[in-house]
Amino acid sequence: MCSVVCVSCASPFQGGQASEASQGDPLERAAPRGHSAIVVSSRLRDFARGNRKSPTLAERILWQELRGRALGVRFRREDPIGPYIADFSCRDRRLVIEVDGVSHENSQSDDARDAWFRLHGWRVLRVLDEDVLDNLDTTLDAIDRAIHEPRAW
Repeated sequence: MCSVVCVSCASPFQGGQASEASQGDPLERAAPRGHSAIVVSSRLRDFARGNRKSPTLAERILWQELRGRALGVRFRREDPIGPYIADFSCRDRRLVIEVDGVSHENSQSDDARDAWFRLHGWRVLRVLDEDVLDNLDTTLDAIDRAIHEPRAW
């Protein structure tokens, strides 16, 4: 089974369960005014839960700075959004933060993932593991700027 939730506020929709084999594009599922529906599979949700239990050192350090509305907004970690899991997300600002290690250099899958997020109204900020570990203040400044950057839509 899948959950049908609003992409921006994560609230479940009435009758918010859907079979993974349901007909039609789940991204085009009807949603209440002001919300956009997206289907999140239970497998992806479970995988995200597992990821929360084993963060990288950089993710653990960054989470200590983001949690508890430390920057004035609420962040989630290992947040399933559509077909992807964001390292960190701020749903109020439609901002995804990805903490990238060496394996992400010139990654075509990251490009496709970023394109999907942008197509669905999200901004993506990618920060390197080494920047979190060696330049945390600079990383937090970049996140703060992204939080307060006016949206184009």
